[in-house]
Amino acid sequence: MSISIYSFLTALLWCNLFIAISVILRRVNGFVLQYRIVPLLTLMLVAAIRVCCSFEFPFAHEISSYKILPAIYNFFSMELFSLPNGAPIPVYWVFIAVWCIVSLVLLARLIYEYISFNKRIGRCAETHDPKVEDVLDKIIDKTKRKKVRVIQAPNIDVPMIVGIFQITIILPNYEMSGTDLENFIRHEWNHHCHKDNMVKLLINIICCIFWWNPFFYLLRFNLDQALEINCDMRVTGDMSEKERREYLGGILRVLKKKESSRGKIPVSATGLVSAKNAGQLKQRFNIVLNNEQTKKTSKISSILLTIMMLAALTFSFLFVIQAAGDAPAYDEEGNAIFAANTETSYLIKKNDGTYEIYINGEYAGDTDNIYEEPLSTFAIREY
Repeated sequence: MSISIYSFLTALLWCNLFIAISVILRRVNGFVLQYRIVPLLTLMLVAAIRVCCSFEFPFAHEISSYKILPAIYNFFSMELFSLPNGAPIPVYWVFIAVWCIVSLVLLARLIYEYISFNKRIGRCAETHDPKVEDVLDKIIDKTKRKKVRVIQAPNIDVPMIVGIFQITIILPNYEMSGTDLENFIRHEWNHHCHKDNMVKLLINIICCIFWWNPFFYLLRFNLDQALEINCDMRVTGDMSEKERREYLGGILRVLKKKESSRGKIPVSATGLVSAKNAGQLKQRFNIVLNNEQTKKTSKISSILLTIMMLAALTFSFLFVIQAAGDAPAYDEEGNAIFAANTETSYLIKKNDGTYEIYINGEYAGDTDNIYEEPLSTFAIREY
């Protein structure tokens, strides 16, 4: 088992493919109603796992790329400049340096926003509104879970839930009906029960690390929508059509309040309405209004589909894309004969007395014998 630039590019290709498929399927209401959200969330998880496991196994079959990968490899191997001691600095070194610096900055900002918002929420007093406590008690009795902290904040215009270990449900500090209050608390409670805040935090961390890949922003956008749809379906699954319409009316009332302010949902929180995108809201409303159909859904089909997506993850490790090159010639003893350009081929002397070999600007291995051709014709650079 090893990691190379080719195994990483293969993993990235599979990851992007899984994300693209999940985006397409998430937009199909019939698929969501038939199979619910679990297979989609599984596919998104598979995408994240695949890019984080960029391993090449011995049993992987190599697929040769004759144009695209060789061009990518040559670009990243191209020497940009040399250090005063003669050591070459290729493009991929600069890319890795920029990648790491930007990732650290984004991670630091994410951590700062998470801590600062949770500190601000921690200073708010817990609500003792009898209506809120009655609704919460009923939910706790039904789910048999521990009570969480609930606050009402004047500067919050959307019900939301924050925290990973210390959970807090935040309610807007304006008057709402008893039905809306119960629906909103049940919605946020479902986020709590399914650890949605943890999932969102992990995806935000992955987006900070792979900030240069636009597919991960698609993943985050679609994950937010999938989590909200999942909660909508769970909350309204046992409701009558009238109750479901009332539930959607509550979302519209919150959205109207939100439009009158400039409040923004923090990255560490999961809110009832996370976006004003008309397409997202239309999908949520259509699924809630047709949620009664999911009572007839075959759980076996959903489980089989989830297993298929996990099988796709395993299948993705069976192949690795490699840059194809011209096969080298061999001498009578079976040693490879390289056509080296002495202007772009050189040796770098290491501290232990051995040398790194660079043929046509590409690293070709180490040696301690530089007195035979063609190595004897190469220039020697110091580290």
